Amino acid sequence: GDIVTSSIETSEVNDFVGFVAGVVKVFEEVSDLGQVQSIILKSNTEDNLSVFLGGEQALGIQSSNRVSVRALKQQVDDLLQWG
Repeated sequence: GDIVTSSIETSEVNDFVGFVAGVVKVFEEVSDLGQVQSIILKSNTEDNLSVFLGGEQALGIQSSNRVSVRALKQQVDDLLQWG
């Protein structure tokens, strides 16, 4: 849940990314759905927030709602190549 580094200027958004990462771990423990890889919060009027999870790390990305979520996820997967 600790933010190591961020280029997102809003502290509330940074805190929310950490919160989402923590909630996902609890969700995985109480559900039978397996490992969660990403959470996408879409907005019709504002930026989207995507949280990608890999091991003990989480990456939050704030992007325009005009960006394809599928294309963004592919780019993140290609760049980070999660273990």
